Amino acid sequence: MSLDFGGRRPRVLHAPANVVGSSGQEVIDLADQSGLKLDPWQQDSLRLAMGELANGDWAATQVGIEAPRQNGKGVILQAREIAG
Repeated sequence: MSLDFGGRRPRVLHAPANVVGSSGQEVIDLADQSGLKLDPWQQDSLRLAMGELANGDWAATQVGIEAPRQNGKGVILQAREIAG
């Protein structure tokens, strides 16, 4: 999976190991269909957050995103909520 965090890699990035797939792209596509446009870094955050293990479980049971104020964190939550 290629990552595009606006041309800059986050200073701290800890992603789960053993990820075999992600539902993130489905969430991104659904958000796009509903008119919610995500920046590349938001899309990559969702792909990582929605990572799945071989047995179908989530790779991460907790996800944290830290970014400056009013910088798009809420949009990630909106996209996730649209997907259910």
